[in-house]
Order: sequence, then structure tokens, then C-alpha cells
Amino acid sequence: MARRWIPVVLALLVALLLVGCEPESSPEDDSDLAAFEGGPDYGYDDLLAELETSQEADIEVEGADAGDAPLSGGLSAEAEVRTLSVNGEPVYVYEFDNQEAATAAAATVSADAALVDAVPVEWGGTPHLYAAGQLVVVHIAPEAQADLDVTELLQSALGAEFAGGPIASETPTS
Repeated sequence: MARRWIPVVLALLVALLLVGCEPESSPEDDSDLAAFEGGPDYGYDDLLAELETSQEADIEVEGADAGDAPLSGGLSAEAEVRTLSVNGEPVYVYEFDNQEAATAAAATVSADAALVDAVPVEWGGTPHLYAAGQLVVVHIAPEAQADLDVTELLQSALGAEFAGGPIASETPTS
């Protein structure tokens, strides 16, 4: 009598194992997140070209002076730093030699961007950090008014931010 149940029990175990092997969904599967499609060689010139084609962006190249960049050490130690003005707000572009170096640098930033290399950072506004290809891009929105347009432009070019504060539409009001 017990032998009749062996095939049923085995079939149930196999079914449970197959269900347990189904891959978990990841944030990359979420259609609400902006997806970066630029590839590992995506660099400064690619970002600049993409922003310049946007009809919503007023872009000015301010030069390669890293003196005003918010992270004089940390991220900029191994990167070429350039400053853009996007709709009047500074955007700092850290370009690394390759995607691996950019990814390693991005990994040193805490999710809320309060720490870089475990060192506290005073941003002087709400930071929004993006990583794409060879780039780590930092936009610091003024506390008084986070420019949703700049954030949306950067998200459309670079994908969702990996660290930083809420965008204007996400900021709770009281």
C-alpha cells in the first residue's frame, strides 16, 4: 500500500523543485525603471550628444575643471572630471578608463549618498548619482527646488539613479 504513494510523492517533490528554480524578478525587469542602453563604452561624448539632442535641455559645457567638483578625492581620483550646466544646474561627469572602474567607484557610494568611501559628504543640496558605461554622473539639486526636468533628462540618458535623494515629485509635503 505504501508503494502506491511513492510515485505521487516523487512527482510532488519534482514539481516543488521546479517551482523553486524559477528565477526571481530583478529591478532590471521592472518596466517603471529607466533602462540604460548605452553599453560598457558609453562615455562623456555619448552623454553630451544625447543631452544635446533633447529639446528640453539647455546644455553648456563649462570645461574640465575638477576644482568645483563635489568629490575631489574618492570618485575623481581615477577619473577625468568635467562639469556641464544642464538647465542652469551643475552636473559633474566622472569618466573612467572602463566600465569596471566606474562600477567600482560607484560601489563606494552609500545608497543615500551620505557616505563615499565611508566618509561623510556635505553635498549642499540633494544629490542624484547615476552610473552608466564608463561614467558616474553627479547632479546636486538645490534644496529649495529640485529640478525635476534635469533629473528626468539624466534618467532618460543614464537610467535610474543608483544613489541619492528623492526627486521633486517624490519629496513628501506636509
